[in-house]
Amino acid sequence: MLRAAAFKQLHINLFGASIQPSTVAGFVIARNEFATAKRNEFSVSLEHSAGRAFVALRGFRRETEVPYLLVERSFLPDADASGTGGSVYVNWIAHKRLTVFGDDQLFRFGSGRFDQYDNVARVGLNLIHPRGLFLRVTASHVTQRFVNSEVSGLPRSGFALADFSLGYEFAGKRAYASIGMTNALNARFNAVIEGLSIDRFEPRRRVLATVRWRLW
Repeated sequence: MLRAAAFKQLHINLFGASIQPSTVAGFVIARNEFATAKRNEFSVSLEHSAGRAFVALRGFRRETEVPYLLVERSFLPDADASGTGGSVYVNWIAHKRLTVFGDDQLFRFGSGRFDQYDNVARVGLNLIHPRGLFLRVTASHVTQRFVNSEVSGLPRSGFALADFSLGYEFAGKRAYASIGMTNALNARFNAVIEGLSIDRFEPRRRVLATVRWRLW
């Protein structure tokens, strides 16, 4: 299956609060960007499933321009920037209670001040028990580097992370409880996190517990 889409947005929300969906056709609406930012995005993906396996290839490009920052040599790289990336994702149903997944994502942020490259490789598994238990374990490796930089001191990073989550669904789907831990090994690293095109990483261990209850 081949999918392609385009997205155009003018950022006019000065206070960061609005009632709207978080994404449209896979494009993120609210990003950490300056007011009046004009953003154009393009995405194309190729998906295929056969038997117990699913494979997806995706490429995208994002172009952002902030008119009031476009002076002759603006210090802020977001004044006129582009983002280009691609990813491959594989999901395999190894057993009726076990699925294995992996993905590799590469993202390039380009500006007049520097070019930034982020790469994230992940592998993990999902375990589903008939009694309503769900376990997810993920291992990731992140690398980040800068080239053509006019800014000194930008870090070059390479680090590994481990995450897990455990959930339980009550009988009749009346409630769902979960506990999750990111950066379980409490790895320390130095990276420009905002530039990553995937979920935000934190250089410290975080634990989150949630309970959702259906009243009727």
